[in-house]
Amino acid sequence: MARVEKIIWTLEISKDLENIYNFYAEKSERAASRVIEEIISEVENLKFARQYQADELNPNYRRIIVGHYKVVYRVKKNELVVLRAFDTRSNPDNQFF
Repeated sequence: MARVEKIIWTLEISKDLENIYNFYAEKSERAASRVIEEIISEVENLKFARQYQADELNPNYRRIIVGHYKVVYRVKKNELVVLRAFDTRSNPDNQFF
């Protein structure tokens, strides 16, 4: 099992995190920061590239669940490429990556 040596955050995940932050910040900036920190921390704590499940919508990708968010990534040798974050309460048909 390949160990994670590098994490690459795509532009799309950066936009997703910004949108998540803005959504929560309307009510509480502290809560918004906590949600974002939790997502980032969970991704950064991945030890092995294939540590979590294959995504049910696209098995070529893997996913982790953090709170109400599904974080989708792909494995490229010893690198994790973090692609998107979706609210698990939303329609799965709106999850594209």
